[in-house]
Amino acid sequence: MAVLLALPTASASSASTSDLLSTVSSFDDLRMDAEDLAFHLAAHGIDVKPQGDYAEVYLDGDIY
Repeated sequence: MAVLLALPTASASSASTSDLLSTVSSFDDLRMDAEDLAFHLAAHGIDVKPQGDYAEVYLDGDIY
């Protein structure tokens, strides 16, 4: 999941980096894939898009 935090995209999201970190760390499932992670983050108001084996998160004009 640490790799997922290094990915970014521009969008109108009200979430912050600390929201992203707390949401990712609150859900620990070794069987989770990028699509599962993207769904989990989107359910918590984070702008995200699955991209193959990682998820791109869009915060404050940056892609993580």
